Amino acid sequence: MGEYCKVLIIDDEQIMRQGIKHIMDWEKEGFLIVGEAKDGKEGLKMVKECSPHIVLADIVMPVMDGMEFSMRLQKECPGVKLIILSSYDKFEYVKTALLNGASDYILKPMLNAQSLLKTLLDTAAKIPDVQFCREGKTSYEMQLTRYMGGYQARLDNRVFAGKLPHPVYRILGVGLKSMPKEKPAAVRRKIENTFREFAGFPMLSVVPKEDSLCLIINYRDEEDADCHGRILSFADKMKQYDNNFFAALSWAYTDFQETRMVFLDGVQKTLSLKFYFPGKSLVILEEQLQKQKREKFEFELYSRYLENLELDEAVLMFLSYIEGLAKMHEDEYKIKNLAKNLLFNYFVEMERIGGAGEETRDRCFREIDTSEDVEAFLAVIRKYVPKPGVSEGRQCDLTHIHMEKMKEYIETHYTEDLKLMDLARQFGFSYSYTSTCFKENTVEGFSGYLNKIRIGKAKSELLHTAKTISEVGSEVGYTDQSYFCRVFKKMTGVSPGRYRKKAGRET
Repeated sequence: MGEYCKVLIIDDEQIMRQGIKHIMDWEKEGFLIVGEAKDGKEGLKMVKECSPHIVLADIVMPVMDGMEFSMRLQKECPGVKLIILSSYDKFEYVKTALLNGASDYILKPMLNAQSLLKTLLDTAAKIPDVQFCREGKTSYEMQLTRYMGGYQARLDNRVFAGKLPHPVYRILGVGLKSMPKEKPAAVRRKIENTFREFAGFPMLSVVPKEDSLCLIINYRDEEDADCHGRILSFADKMKQYDNNFFAALSWAYTDFQETRMVFLDGVQKTLSLKFYFPGKSLVILEEQLQKQKREKFEFELYSRYLENLELDEAVLMFLSYIEGLAKMHEDEYKIKNLAKNLLFNYFVEMERIGGAGEETRDRCFREIDTSEDVEAFLAVIRKYVPKPGVSEGRQCDLTHIHMEKMKEYIETHYTEDLKLMDLARQFGFSYSYTSTCFKENTVEGFSGYLNKIRIGKAKSELLHTAKTISEVGSEVGYTDQSYFCRVFKKMTGVSPGRYRKKAGRET
């Protein structure tokens, strides 16, 4: 009957690798995919580990491209056949690869099941002294892989009846991202062998995604508690092997056709949430995870709080939102980036008022990026953002400093056409914050305080110079003499002329 023709796929695009894997029923056609790699360097290592007959390799890849790979393959593994994958504009590279020993090429835009199969069969026919089977049967693993990945509509229950004879199923998913950097096949064998030590149930294993291994467990109704206990023991054992071990056990189900849904809506989602289960090696699900809708953050209100230095309100908004996302188990990448985006605005305001600067911000962001779980992440947030109430004394001190600076500015610029908005812009404050500062820290407010300074200067001018009332008014900032006289009388009780005469008699 012969053997399967073993194929290795090398391409830096995961979507391309997945597409090739599921473009046809490989085993039924007599081929077996023995591995995949994302660049030529990794691919060359896997050629020596997996001993493929044929390699499918992209011509353009990082680290080691297809041209260098073809030369190294020809030199180090001359018996392995190479098929180059290329786009139209890289055809000159293809010629070079063919000269370096490649057997054939496929243009990516033209890639389909028929063209790929023809090229594989033509290349396999060039391999001497090896007979490949053509009437192969699709393995259990390949059928499950195709089904759980969405490339096959249904599973044939009859095909799996002999392997999984009992009425109840669960999926035990193991995250492979953080497992030891050994050979993937070795890690998989370790997991499967350890599971068999404890389980004693019928089981099929499959790798539906590159970063997860799924064990389909089959048992009787009355064995459910026993199943739980054995899997807990398995998880403890694996935790000893690797402290980063993390697994998710699905809820029980009885319709084998639900396998894909249980994987996607339960196991896969939970494996992606390792960030939210610090210290745990196993999460047991008893129902489908529900998608929660994230509320929109009121960014304009948050910005207004920061501009007005209403720090407690801004911090409360920020912490409430981020902690809410954490409770919803928001995607790790998203919650970290949302936090950094909002904190960026916070640090900009802090730097403007003399608080934490760019160095502190960058340190905070680095610690957020490297936080391994939600507890560490929230600890970083609380380390750099004061709790509501803690900032109150600091805010009062800052307001006092700001008021003194603005009063000094008015003392030296009172002769100008000075308005509240001009003053706010001068110091980089919002209009409302500047207005609030004057209302809460002066009796008169901004306009009253400015008039007090101007009239005080005018009184001095009237007493110590012979300037006309119009000249005095103009010099202290009033362009309209009648308005100057009204303001002067309102604040002193007498007109400018009367004030001068009265003061003159008293002296």
